[in-house]
Amino acid sequence: MANRFSETQTAIIQPCLPHYRVTFFAELNRRVADGVVVLAGPHSFGSSPRSVEQAPGVNWIRVENIFLGNQLVIQKLPRWVVRADIVVLSFDLRTISNLYLFERRKRLKLPVILWGHGFSPRPNLPQWVRRLRVWWAHQADAVIFYSDKGKQDFVSAGLPADKLFVARNSIDLEAIRRAAAKYSFERRDILFIGRLVPAKKADVLIQAFKYAQSRLPTGTHLLIVGDGPERTRLKAMAQETQLADAVEFVGEKTNETELAPLFARSIVSVSPGPIGLAAIHSLAYGVPILVSDNEPHGPEIEALVPGKNSEYFPANDSTALADRLVELLTQHSRLIEMGLRGQSLVQSKYSVQNMADVFLQAFDYVTRDRW
Repeated sequence: MANRFSETQTAIIQPCLPHYRVTFFAELNRRVADGVVVLAGPHSFGSSPRSVEQAPGVNWIRVENIFLGNQLVIQKLPRWVVRADIVVLSFDLRTISNLYLFERRKRLKLPVILWGHGFSPRPNLPQWVRRLRVWWAHQADAVIFYSDKGKQDFVSAGLPADKLFVARNSIDLEAIRRAAAKYSFERRDILFIGRLVPAKKADVLIQAFKYAQSRLPTGTHLLIVGDGPERTRLKAMAQETQLADAVEFVGEKTNETELAPLFARSIVSVSPGPIGLAAIHSLAYGVPILVSDNEPHGPEIEALVPGKNSEYFPANDSTALADRLVELLTQHSRLIEMGLRGQSLVQSKYSVQNMADVFLQAFDYVTRDRW
């Protein structure tokens, strides 16, 4: 944490500081002359994601999040943020303190950037919520989206394209390269990586693995990487289906040195529920993805090109997923080629350096007429 903060700095306000954001914020802090201050609480809605304990290279102020039920939050922010040079807020109407800060800065004619999703990936988003998000984006000095679709939706809603930016969610590709270099790839296993919560539908994958196991190459294992409230039930499910020896519950892993050997063993990654940054993570290691076709996926779904670096299966259909697993795992060389295509895509578009470039462009855009 920095020793002192001032109104000459750029402030980025987030619900929490998860591990996958540390490298990006450190890169941005390194490249902004007066530094970037991240103000973040201990965790987001539903206690996930959670903040890291340490964030090397990041100027981080830990703030208190006061949750009002499961839908709203107030963050207790220091007073100097009101007059900071630039403030980046989560594009999230649930954070009441963001709305208050936004209004105060607009009165002072100080720039505010919104950062986040365009319209929610949830189906049937109420029209009044869509209209409110469009109005808020109109009032902001700039908006940074996670995806091209997010930007295009708001251009179609009448916003000028020049104030809209796309910073694709990225990860530390250099850390992945260093970690992966220590392992020889023995790709044979099926990988699931994510929170063990009902929405991720790991049970659909375990059931599919049961249906497919006798038709898969000998020695194929299912690796379950993650933790959460569903862990006990899922382990019991694996035991009941006599898969205990073939399904490995690895637990939560966030360090690339721990993840690299697991990716090195994997020939395909499967997402039975919504997929987000895990898509970029898998492709960065050269592991193609099998993903459900009807879920509220995150913006990272744009990276998945069917037949090139991924394939789809009908949502909630364990039998269809089993058949797809059998089909794909008999095409080992094709999966390797798909993984290489995915890896190349991530290296060209999803680095933290590219993400920081976009933020710097947005910073320049909102300040160019002030000095």
